[in-house]
Amino acid sequence: MQWESIRQQRLTEIEWQIADSKWQVAGGGWSRGRVVGCADGGLALPAPVPQAQVSLSKGGRWRMAYSGWRMTKVNQQSVIRNPSTSNRASQQSKIVLITGAAGGIGRATVQLFAEYGWRVIGVDRAPFGENFPANGLFIQSDISDPAALEAIFRQAHAFTDRLDALVNNAALQIAKPLLDTSVGEWDAVMASNLRSVFLSAKLAYPLFKAAGGGAIVNVSSVHAVQTSANIAAYAASKGGLLALTRAMAIEFAPDDIRVNAILPGAVDTPMLRAGLGRGHVGGSDIQERLDNLARKTVSGKVGKPEEIAHAIYFLADDTQSSFMTGQAMIVDGGATARLSTE
Repeated sequence: MQWESIRQQRLTEIEWQIADSKWQVAGGGWSRGRVVGCADGGLALPAPVPQAQVSLSKGGRWRMAYSGWRMTKVNQQSVIRNPSTSNRASQQSKIVLITGAAGGIGRATVQLFAEYGWRVIGVDRAPFGENFPANGLFIQSDISDPAALEAIFRQAHAFTDRLDALVNNAALQIAKPLLDTSVGEWDAVMASNLRSVFLSAKLAYPLFKAAGGGAIVNVSSVHAVQTSANIAAYAASKGGLLALTRAMAIEFAPDDIRVNAILPGAVDTPMLRAGLGRGHVGGSDIQERLDNLARKTVSGKVGKPEEIAHAIYFLADDTQSSFMTGQAMIVDGGATARLSTE
């Protein structure tokens, strides 16, 4: 077998230029560190790459056995691409800014975008610790403070001249009866959960324009559509975020900036565990309360941060959700599907 060249553009895209165009893909995906089944006994590739296997064998025409990938011919080159690869720019050049990056959902989202080859700018008032992507930028700051948010975007602009996605994930939850909630607490929730999204969109707009468009994903909550006692400020902020999402989608559409919201249900995060003490779920300890909460969902389980991260990525990736804007996607294990009277 005569290989002319192999070039790895990023973890999710490798172009193979081969002399004989009649080789076929007999397996699916990529191997970790090597390609198996080649005529020369295997070809080493830099690791890590997404786990799976690719086998090449000589045959009459191209065939893709793994349905999640597609193959195209470009100027005598046979190009195998992950369908998440953008048609506007390669994943290597894509930039995402994620707020609330050190929390449960935020941390999983940082990891997933990095795995897909995005460069990540993470923001959180808590430290991230180790393992933040080496080619990214972490900023420890408070997005509820307008001056701090402006400083965040100055740092982001110094790091990159474009932005392909913005994930507004940071949130503050105060679990109190409405009559016991102070004006200061109400304002703190609104500043973190709603005002910060408004300001982030304004500050991110020039970077989106430089990229020729992009996507904003606002992390709302099922509390925006169905809620419970002793969480009024949080529910109101998340409901307002849905309205803001629709308004932003309308105004930003001419610039090819899509805006959608995701509404997670019960997800096992530090915020969820802290909120289990407000009395809506019985149980003598945290694990028993989590088990009782899981039984209230149609799926019979509490969600994982990684499951929400994948939904966020779907809304951010313009090859998967390019015709979606102004929408609210509920990911709650079926909790909102069941009548409360049943």
